[in-house]
Amino acid sequence: MTDTLHQLNITVSTEEDRLLLRLSTTGKREYRLWLTRRFVRALWDVLLKVAERQPGVGEQGDEEVRKALLSFQHDAAINEADFKTAYKGGELETPLGEEPVLLTGAQLKTSRSGNVELTLTATDNRTVSVRLDPKLLHSFCSMLAAAAKKAEWALDLSVGTPLVTKVSDRARVH
Repeated sequence: MTDTLHQLNITVSTEEDRLLLRLSTTGKREYRLWLTRRFVRALWDVLLKVAERQPGVGEQGDEEVRKALLSFQHDAAINEADFKTAYKGGELETPLGEEPVLLTGAQLKTSRSGNVELTLTATDNRTVSVRLDPKLLHSFCSMLAAAAKKAEWALDLSVGTPLVTKVSDRARVH
């Protein structure tokens, strides 16, 4: 069953060396899922390909233009995202159980409108599917990158090409 995402939360478990992804849905369900470094690295490649096919980006023939537009869309979506509202787990049904399940697979399907259906598969072949609009897709990518950085996994989870170049701190003499 595909459900609409309400909130998501990603925390680092240093004891497990995993990320805990908690998804709550509009159907009052919560899914608790373990993400390993290896899984995140593989998932990231798929997430980027989907983001690159979003309307306005995928039609660009020039790779540099495509990456710049992807960065622009990502930054715009992140600026509009609500990262301040606390995650509300509370009294939600947990169809996969109270304990997190380990993810081993993911599938993404994209509609023409840019919405994505993300299906995550656990080790016991149970699945969780959620719909992500383009803004939620970018928010998820941002949260995943931040959590992987906090976990000190040394993964390159960047989106597109940065639009601002860093100016050298050294003074130039002419």
